[in-house]
Amino acid sequence: MRTKIYFFSLFSICLLFFSPAAFAQTKIKIACVGNSITAGWGLPNAGADSYPAVLQKYLGTDKYEVRNFGASGRVLSKSTEAEGNSYWRTGEYQNALKYEPDIVIIKLGTNDAEPWVWNKYGAQFKATYIDMVNSFKNLPSNPEIIACCPLPMGYPTWVNNQKNLVTGVIPCIKEAAQATGATVIDLQTPFEGKPYLTPDLAHPDEKGAMFMANIIAKVVCPECNVPDLPENIFIHLSSFDYTDKSINNTSSVTGLEMTPLFDNDAKTGISIPFTPGNETQFAIELEDILKVSAYSITSGNSTDGKNNPKSWVLQGGSGTRWQTVDEQKDLVFMPNETKVFLGFSTLSVKQYRLLVKDNNGGDQLEIKEWQVFGSPQPLKADITGNGGTITDQYNITTGDNAQMLIDQKADTKYVASGKGTTCWIQYDSPKPVQISKYALTSANDAPGRDPVSWKLEGKVGARWEILDTQTNQEFVGRFSTLEYPVSSSRSYDAFKLTITNIKTGNTFQLAEWQLFEKKTSAIVSVDNTFYNIYARNNSIYINSNVGEMIKYEIFNLHGQCLSSGNVLPHNDNKITEKYTNGIYLVSLTSVSGNKVVVKVIV
Repeated sequence: MRTKIYFFSLFSICLLFFSPAAFAQTKIKIACVGNSITAGWGLPNAGADSYPAVLQKYLGTDKYEVRNFGASGRVLSKSTEAEGNSYWRTGEYQNALKYEPDIVIIKLGTNDAEPWVWNKYGAQFKATYIDMVNSFKNLPSNPEIIACCPLPMGYPTWVNNQKNLVTGVIPCIKEAAQATGATVIDLQTPFEGKPYLTPDLAHPDEKGAMFMANIIAKVVCPECNVPDLPENIFIHLSSFDYTDKSINNTSSVTGLEMTPLFDNDAKTGISIPFTPGNETQFAIELEDILKVSAYSITSGNSTDGKNNPKSWVLQGGSGTRWQTVDEQKDLVFMPNETKVFLGFSTLSVKQYRLLVKDNNGGDQLEIKEWQVFGSPQPLKADITGNGGTITDQYNITTGDNAQMLIDQKADTKYVASGKGTTCWIQYDSPKPVQISKYALTSANDAPGRDPVSWKLEGKVGARWEILDTQTNQEFVGRFSTLEYPVSSSRSYDAFKLTITNIKTGNTFQLAEWQLFEKKTSAIVSVDNTFYNIYARNNSIYINSNVGEMIKYEIFNLHGQCLSSGNVLPHNDNKITEKYTNGIYLVSLTSVSGNKVVVKVIV
């Protein structure tokens, strides 16, 4: 980005000729000026993980020298000197000036968006920013200045701060940059919809700092061929979300097959004709009442982005009574980007719909995935309510103890504070139980405390057997319930959940741990004839000892028909297809047209 020019006298050239460092290249000095985000607050190792440290790795050490002058908790405003939190008063600022850098990267303004600060001093922000830029430009090194628009601050924790950023701080930064000739780097837009990169919804984690450094490095040194980050740095959502459990879905587009929206595969999706101003609707009906805590949308893969959704509304309700849960306007997606939106109303319903109002100017609408996350309301009864006992590795008996994990309440939690990244919890059942699935619910705050990797074991006698193992899972939003199937045919006396890693830090927390007993069969009556429907060895059986021939259909929870045929009387009818573990709907229809639908767990 910058070439340094030096002028030497004949004498100095002679000295350089005889010096061992005569041909050593003078490095371009970069000063990273900012607050706690620059300093690396909350990172396990700020010296190695902060964005300036990662920026140095991207740029290399041959040509560039990057130094971190971040000071936590500081604002740009000079008017807060009496409160002692102005960056102007810090040693880091004075050291940055003494460094006489060639490039200065300023990332200030996040703390200025704090309502009490902005209300008092926001009117002076632009002028103060210009003063900050000029204080560096007036150095003998005459550095180039890069002004960074701050990262977004997440809803609902920082809703007022984010409003001040968007409507006040960022416009002022752009105007100040234009007035001083500084280069602007937008960190707001790339971080939109990526709350998983800022665990407290303000400060980046290691991946977030890497993302920042990657963006900045490409501006500082376009010729450095800074590599693109792998897609999985942006998000690793669990394969479970509640669109997976929809029992019915509809669209305003006639005949549209919506299954690709819900298949947890970002390579598939829908692409349909779209006319600006014409609202397109996608609706789902769930098997349980759900309180939505988050949802995500994955864009198409076109490079121009014209067919990606731009503005939409998420609603919950039914019929003619719909309530807005969330609304987004003027969003910009990168190709195949997943954006996540957190924190919504207290609405708890079975039906949700996405109303896409506008795209980015294309003649098609492309969406690869639509996922909805949350917690059933109320939580389902499970075996942890059968009179058993729960214990934990650290024997926490007061406050947020293990009993909170089985109280059927999502607003209580278990907390192992300062105990590290591992923890086990054990439930001893009063009788042997065979389970078909289990569920974990995230707690009310501090996403960094969420488990990301674990194993579930069952105990037979003195022997423990592994029932399920999960790695790199993501709880999307607070009070989010994720379910996982268990395929074992054994009954167990006890179950142990061992957390092998958490998102960040050394405190683990979880709101609820549920274990669901396997229901092996369902007995239903059609035209006064009883049928027994059950699963065994990944096959579904329909048993009838008497009665007429009856039609069956088997559906997955997306509503896709997987198999159909006739149930013969006086026969144990095995549906020959092999089914993966999960929940299926079996529909029986008699000759007279009477129908019954039951759920079967395979």
